[in-house]
Amino acid sequence: YGVMSNKNEGKEFKSTTQGTNWIFTPEQLQVQRQKTTQQVPEAVVPEGREKPQKLTWEEELKLLKFSCFQLKNLCTKGLGLQDKVKATAISYFKRFFLCKSMMQYNV
Repeated sequence: YGVMSNKNEGKEFKSTTQGTNWIFTPEQLQVQRQKTTQQVPEAVVPEGREKPQKLTWEEELKLLKFSCFQLKNLCTKGLGLQDKVKATAISYFKRFFLCKSMMQYNV
């Protein structure tokens, strides 16, 4: 599972949408997370209430990791799902929050 058995498989993978759109270096991930965090609009705050502070991209990454841990526990203990289903759920969760900020959604 996840291991390529020959060189042609690696070439084929690189031409898939997974290989072209969802494989990043650590530096590319950091840049994308910073960009996503910066794009969060200012919160609309009712009069008389204190304006919440935005999270930094590092704080948001910590929140993402914690949320992935919670999702894994829900899939395992709460729903009893198979490993491949858990991995898919976490993968899509991470992909969504690579492009959207956790500050915009109540997770």
